[in-house]
Amino acid sequence: MARTRALDHGIDEAWADVRRARESGRLNVRRQAARRVRDSADLGAALVGLEQAVADTCSMARTIEQGLPAADGYGGSRPVQGALLVNLRNNLEAMAPVAAAQPVRVRSRHDLARTSRYR
Repeated sequence: MARTRALDHGIDEAWADVRRARESGRLNVRRQAARRVRDSADLGAALVGLEQAVADTCSMARTIEQGLPAADGYGGSRPVQGALLVNLRNNLEAMAPVAAAQPVRVRSRHDLARTSRYR
């Protein structure tokens, strides 16, 4: 939970940066300023996703914490397992804008073999 609070604080700082970039872009008369305002809007969408993911992670941690004493065999743990699956699905949905803004590029085996030969 302490780590999610730290992440939440970092997201708050990023929002402050986005607000400053938007304000700077609006007040700037150069052409590049419009791009800065657009980019800050894209970053804002990613930050909303990150905020939701942090909230869902906190919810999952609380669910796990509350469900541990009752998890004797399968008896009391079924509702906890269902709640965790719902939270995990919500977390994945919230991360979609983040993944779109910063896609993961996976190198193929062919690329890895080719680059390792030339080292």
